[in-house]
Parts: sequence; C-alpha cells; structure tokens
Amino acid sequence: MLEYVVFALLLLVPLAPAVIGFWAGWTVRKEALIAQKALFGLQLSIGSFTTLALLYAVLSPTVTLEQARLTPLTWVIVTLVLGIGWVVTRFSRQYMVGEPRLGYYYRWLLFTLSAVLITVLANNLLLLLFGWIMISLSLHRLLVFYPTRARTLLAAHKKFIIARASELSLAIACWLIYEQAGTANISVILEMVSSGQLTSSSDLTLAACFIALTAVLKCAQLPVHGWLIQVVDAPTPVSALLHAGVINLGGFLLISFAPIMQLSSLANNLLLALAGISLLLSALIMQTRVSVKVKLAWSTSAQMAFMLIECALGFYELALLHLIAHSLYKAHAFLFAGSTVQQYQNVLLAKSSSHSRLRLVFSVVICTLLIVSASTLVHSALSLWLLLGVGLSFHLYGQAHSIKNQLAALMSAIFMIALIVTWKSFASSWFNLPHAGSVNIWADLYLISIVILLLICANQLHKKQSSGITSRFQNAFFAGLYLDEWLTRLTQRVWPTKLSSAHLNYNNRN
Repeated sequence: MLEYVVFALLLLVPLAPAVIGFWAGWTVRKEALIAQKALFGLQLSIGSFTTLALLYAVLSPTVTLEQARLTPLTWVIVTLVLGIGWVVTRFSRQYMVGEPRLGYYYRWLLFTLSAVLITVLANNLLLLLFGWIMISLSLHRLLVFYPTRARTLLAAHKKFIIARASELSLAIACWLIYEQAGTANISVILEMVSSGQLTSSSDLTLAACFIALTAVLKCAQLPVHGWLIQVVDAPTPVSALLHAGVINLGGFLLISFAPIMQLSSLANNLLLALAGISLLLSALIMQTRVSVKVKLAWSTSAQMAFMLIECALGFYELALLHLIAHSLYKAHAFLFAGSTVQQYQNVLLAKSSSHSRLRLVFSVVICTLLIVSASTLVHSALSLWLLLGVGLSFHLYGQAHSIKNQLAALMSAIFMIALIVTWKSFASSWFNLPHAGSVNIWADLYLISIVILLLICANQLHKKQSSGITSRFQNAFFAGLYLDEWLTRLTQRVWPTKLSSAHLNYNNRN
C-alpha cells in the first residue's frame, strides 16, 4: 500500500503543475481564475512533495522506484524549484494583469516548471534527456510571449538553435554512458563508477566531454551567450525563472554526474579553459552596461562561469552552494528590478562623495584577514580564495559611504565566510559528493592570471578616455567585443527575423 502512495505522490510532484496549467489555460477565461488555478497546481505539487518528505522522514520507506531518484541533492533542488516557481507564479498574478494571452502564459509557465522537476527527479538517462528537451521547448514559448518584438524573437531563435546543440550533446553523452554501463539507470551507473566497476575509458572520457559541452551551452557561456542578454525584453517573471532556475541546470548536470566527470581530466581542463575566459569577459562587459536587467544578465553569465570553474576543479559542494545562492539572489533581483534601479542610484550618489584610498585599503586588509583565516580551516584552490577576497573587498568598499552600511557589509562578509567554511567541511558527506583532490598548480595559476587580468582591465574601463588606446578599449567592451555577431548571422540564415538598423545597433550595445 505504501508503495502505491509513494508512487502517486511522485507522479503528482512533476505532473500536477503541467496538467492543471494546461487545463486552466485552455478552458478558463477569467484572468483572476486562471492565476488561481495555476497557483492551485503548484500548491498540489508542493503538498505532494511535502507529504513525500514527511513519509521518508518518519517512516523511512524502503520503496525503490526505477525512474525517480530521491537523494539529498534532488530533495534540495526540488525544494528550490518549487519555491522559486511559487514566488514567480504569485508575482505573475499582479504583474501580468491585463495581458491578452494569460492562458497561454500560465500554460507554458507551469509546463516549464514541470519539465524542470522531471529532469531533476529523473533516474533514467532517457527520461533525463526527455525532460531536458521539454524545458527548452516550453521555455521558448515563454520567450516569444510578445511575438511583435523583433529583437526578442531573434534572441529566442538563437536560444532555440543553441538548445538543439545542447540536447544533441547530452544525447551523445547518454548513449556513450549506456554503451559502457549496459544500463540507463542513473543511480546504478553512478554506483558502478564509485565501486570501480566502471573505470576511465575513451568512451567515458568522451561522454564527460559532451556533458561539459552540454553544461557550457546551457549556461550561456561565451561565445554562445547572446540570447541570454537579449531575452530581457520577455516578461520579468520569465526572466526571473530563466536566470534563477533554468540557467542553473548546467551546473546541476555536472554535480549529478560528478563521479563520471572526475574520470576525465581532459573534460575538466576544457571546462576550466572555456569558463575562465567567459568569466573574465562577462565580468568586464557587465561593467559597461547601463540597463539594470542587461547588467544582471551579464552577471548571470559570469556567475555561471564561476560555478563551472568550481566543478572543473572538483569542488562540487561549493558549486552546489553557489547554485542555491545564485538562484535565490537572481529571483529577488529580477522580480525587484524596479527598486534595484533606485538603490543603485543611491549608492552611486553616495560613493561620488566618499572615494577614499584609506577606505579601500581598510576593505582589502579586512577581507585578506578573513580569507587567510578561512583558508587555514578548509582546503580549496588559492585562485578561488583570491577571487572571493576581491569580490568581498569591493563589496565592503562599495558601502564605505556609511559606517552603518559598512558594518552591515562586514557582518555579511563574516557570515558568508563562516557559511562557506561550514558548507565546505560537511556538504560532501551530506550530499554524497566526491571529495576534491589536490588542485593542479597550472590550473590554479591560470585562474590567478584571470583574476589579475580582471582587475587590470576593470581599472582601464573606469578611466577617462584620455588616450586613443583607452578609448578603443572601452568602446570594444561597450560593444560586447562583437562576440555575438557570428551567432546573429547564423540565426538570420537559419531562421530569419526582420530587424531594422536600430535593432542591430541596440543588440551591439547590450
């Protein structure tokens, strides 16, 4: 009897939003009622998941389901997805009032959430691939919600093409893994790798490379990043769902297949090289943006690069913490983008009258002490500590206009360091993630050089255009280094969209 209850609950968690969303979207005509039914679909999914969690916590059932993977990792990610989905749907109830195609919107919003849940819970390679494809197809419907906006259509077409490449890469990886393991059950495959039944081979190395490529494409790394920057014209709740949820699936894929990724140094080196360059360029280009939503989009590309670097170095527990924190932050940032503008302007006005080298030195010294103390407690790459120290230093310096704000920033920095140390110490055992070995010295030096280049180039970007070289340097980054031009031309050949010269110039600037 208990087995049937668990099976029913597991079906309701991913399927309830899609079924009720499609029913409400097709049959209900009143705006308020459509939103109410959509929220009910999510409530049913959340209630089923909560009941399932209580059953496992209290009764500890020994029910084993072939197609569903219930691990500490999936419990956390499903909770995150349902939480963000609930917030986005609630926000949409007010934000989307008066829109002519509400049924269409809620139908595909809930279908996207269901596809994400299927992907996260999947314990079969074929089911994982199915969920991965469904996410992209349903998200495409949301991205083209405003069909008359040519710039958004072009970005959605780019995303569609890149998504097909990502799915092909994942399909090849799944096929190679199946050929080696002789089973499509993900839990069995990972157990075979952990127990040594599956060892490093050319096929598994190739599979790891394709998994890394899938993650790079999904996380919108340079030079396939353009669609992520240009879809900001989609409804704000869609942007929040994309940046807080869907874009993180590349990191989730790497964390889920961590034992296989650890078998291939080639895959990790390629991932490190691509993500390092993407981090450097995305972080620099972000500083030249004016629009808050576009700046947040470039920030997402840089943050995803940082998360991929953590995976490439073997620090999967840090990548998981990064994934959770980034999801929560970006959901808040996009849904409150209007107030973010005012906060940003207030900080700029305050900073304009409080530049002080003494405050900068104070911020650097404090953060150096924090980082050195933390590095003696847990093992990590020197480059990651350096990057974290730089980020915290600028965070403290950014609040230097007020003693109260700087104290608050200092307390948040201390809390962040304490959280990282605690998480790094225990998360690997909590989530059954492989422990990172010694960091390759050349990989560490490569990332340290990335951080140094980032600081030097950022300083040049903030200089006044006193020379021709500085001016050309700033203009090139303001144009995004023209890295998206090749994809724009390819998309226009494969799937043409009518664009005016104004649209093209706007794409280059943003």
